[in-house]
Amino acid sequence: QLALNELVIEQLLDKEARQAGIQVTEEQLLADMAKQLAAEQPPLTVEQYKKMIEEQGIDFEAWKEYYLRNMTYTKFLESKVGDSVKVTEEDAQKYYDENPDDFKTPEQVHASHILIAPQATDPNTDPNQAKAQAREKAATLLKQVKEGADFATLAKENSADTQSAVRGGDIGLFTRGQMVPPFEEAAFTLKVGEISELVETQFGYHIIKVAEHSDPNTVSFASAKDRILEGL
Repeated sequence: QLALNELVIEQLLDKEARQAGIQVTEEQLLADMAKQLAAEQPPLTVEQYKKMIEEQGIDFEAWKEYYLRNMTYTKFLESKVGDSVKVTEEDAQKYYDENPDDFKTPEQVHASHILIAPQATDPNTDPNQAKAQAREKAATLLKQVKEGADFATLAKENSADTQSAVRGGDIGLFTRGQMVPPFEEAAFTLKVGEISELVETQFGYHIIKVAEHSDPNTVSFASAKDRILEGL
């Protein structure tokens, strides 16, 4: 029923947007997509994002069509609302005061990693042998990193985590509870700029580098005001 309702709403929006002459060009779509991706942590280019989702088996052209439709709907709805919505700084302050938990940020780490996963393409391969080979490769890469090799380059060329590999191993910010325990323990223990020893998880062997570590804090109203106004 939910899926059916969504399809009906999409058809109605398509019809209304066409009648209102609302159009979004390819250039506008790519510009908006680039803006959104640049605001990600870490930032991505459209080409990097395209490569990342295609590696997950998603058709980029189909994704662009989905993005285009949503941009069209947003543009149409904004044209209907116009300047009728007025939100003041006092409204924003009231929201900030009444929703304190929305502005608390937990302890966070910003890290990169290189993942070497055991490769057992042959069903007759001894799993222990594949694991030993993965560890040996990870140890070799760790030695190169410790000797000054570029971490991002090694991640792009070797990491089994394809999503982060395109960003030089960067997995962005995360809080406690988001990663598997051995990875989390190592990442939150490292100092900024430090590189871990080999960390074993169910995915393989990781080399972790921490770029940023922030303690729990509360976002000030001044910093949150624009976001609150936009949301309201």
